[in-house]
This record gives sequence, structure tokens and C-alpha cells, in this order.
Amino acid sequence: MKKILGFVLLVFGGSASVSWAVPVTLNGAYFVGGGVAILDDTGGLLSDNFTDTSPPLILPLFGETSVISPLGSRATAFAIADQGILVAGTDVIGSGEFATAATATNFSGSFIAPGGKMQLRLDFANDAFAGSIDSITEALLNFSLAENGNILFNEDFIFSGVNDQEWVFLRDFELPVGTSGTFDIFLSSISSDFGGMANNTTSVAFRIDTVPEPATLPILLAGLGLLAFVKSRKREDHAWSDA
Repeated sequence: MKKILGFVLLVFGGSASVSWAVPVTLNGAYFVGGGVAILDDTGGLLSDNFTDTSPPLILPLFGETSVISPLGSRATAFAIADQGILVAGTDVIGSGEFATAATATNFSGSFIAPGGKMQLRLDFANDAFAGSIDSITEALLNFSLAENGNILFNEDFIFSGVNDQEWVFLRDFELPVGTSGTFDIFLSSISSDFGGMANNTTSVAFRIDTVPEPATLPILLAGLGLLAFVKSRKREDHAWSDA
């Protein structure tokens, strides 16, 4: 048993320099904004909007606006921005009137590359409902990453329809240590309807992580396996001694 413990300590001691996946610090500003409108059959218009940014405001940011017509039509838009997450939502009811809502939120910032391989991860979810053939629901996701003005990737995705959707986007890249990178992400939601109900809530969590060197992973797995084995042997020894 002492030999096993010694080997476990040797494995972990020898791999003390192993770099675990750690998050890369993103510095930047968040934004939320949106607008709503109801157009009646005479051409009358009810509308409102909101905007908010950070800094200097403290996160989380939350913005919301809503209008209701005398006939009961309603249009609501809201957006949330917090550390590493964006949410955009719209909800409308058109009671013989055209109701529409649109909202957007985004993050724009920079980071200093720790060097080596990194990975951008986006966890996206969209929940939509359309109550009539006139219903419109749509979500837009855009993200881009650049290094000293050179774009590494810039991608747009449009999600429409009423099926719940969940996606994980993984993008690997590599930058020299000390390199200044920029990252931008934009999320929006739109809902419109004339004679029914439509709503769309979409969210995305995002982060950039370092990627450990593959050669170190077998060493870590071996060490963890041996540690688990030692613990199981200890439990057996205790069981025998109790008996």
C-alpha cells in the first residue's frame, strides 16, 4: 500500500506543472435594448423602447418595455446581460391588430491570450411559440473573434420556427502568449403577430478556456485512477478490521 501511495504522490508531484483548463478573463462592455409597437387598423401606433449599457452600470443589466392597446393587443420585449450570459425575449398578442417586439443584447470585449490552445464555447437555447399562421418568431446569434485585427472566425446563425433548440458551439484556436484578442457576441429576438400569440426567448452562455496539452491527460487519468484504487483498498481494510 505504501508503494502505491508513493507512486500516486510521484505521479501528481511529477505533473505539478500540468496546466488544467482555466477560463480566460474577458474585459468589455454589455448592452441591452429593445422596442415594441402595436399598429391598429386605422394606422394608429403605440410604441416604446429601452436601452442600457455597461460599464459604468453594474451587472446584471435588465431592460424591459411593454405596450397594451385598448383592444387588448400586447407587445413586450426584455433583455438580460450578465457575466458570460445573454438573454433576449419577446412576447406579443395581436387582437385584430399587428403587434411586434424586437430586442437585442450583446457583449464586446477583449482578452490577453495566455498562450497555446484555447477554446470558445457557446451554449445556446431557443424557446419559441407561434399561435397562428401569421406568427413570426426569429432569433439571431452572431459571434466573432479576432487577433490584432485579423478575424479568426465570424459566424451568423438564424433560428426560426417553433421547435425548441439547443446547440453547443465549440471553436478551437491558438494564439501566442500576450496576444491581444477581441471577442464580440450578439443575440436578438423578434416576435410579430396579427391575429394570435407569438413569443420567443433565446439565451447564450459563453466563455473562453485554455486547453490542456493532450500528453498530460493520460498522466492525470492514471493518477486519479490510482487514487480511487487506494481509497477503495482503505475501505476494504476498514471493513476487515471491523469484522
